[in-house]
Amino acid sequence: MKKLIVSISLCALLLCGCQVVLAPGAYDLHSDGLTKAEALHIVPAGSSEVTQVLDDPAELDAFSRILNDAVETDDWAMSSLPHGAVPLGTITYTQTETLKLSQRPEERQMEALCVFTVYQDIPYTTLELNGLRLTLQLPEPSAAALRAYF
Repeated sequence: MKKLIVSISLCALLLCGCQVVLAPGAYDLHSDGLTKAEALHIVPAGSSEVTQVLDDPAELDAFSRILNDAVETDDWAMSSLPHGAVPLGTITYTQTETLKLSQRPEERQMEALCVFTVYQDIPYTTLELNGLRLTLQLPEPSAAALRAYF
């Protein structure tokens, strides 16, 4: 009976895994799925046309550095979007979809990883990631750096 209980406990432990909790400021965009981004698609507000595609690794790294600098200072704060906020445009991280069984590599499409909506004259952004929508208040230097893409 003891062997059965020990076996079940070990199986439960292996199946449940461990959860890692990061300290504030310890989040690094280079350690998660955003580093898989192959391109940034920039679309001005009121348009559906991509006006700029950044796919050079140096450009992607520069954008990630803007976000990391803001995250590391703990200056991003969850917030409500102020009334009358005017969108400037969106910046979408994209990557080529994962190759599926029986799919030819040339049939793969680009898929969005996350979307940042940048606003005119206010230090806010809305982040859409995996069906979750967060509005964040940014430090002004980070907000200005994001607005510079438009």
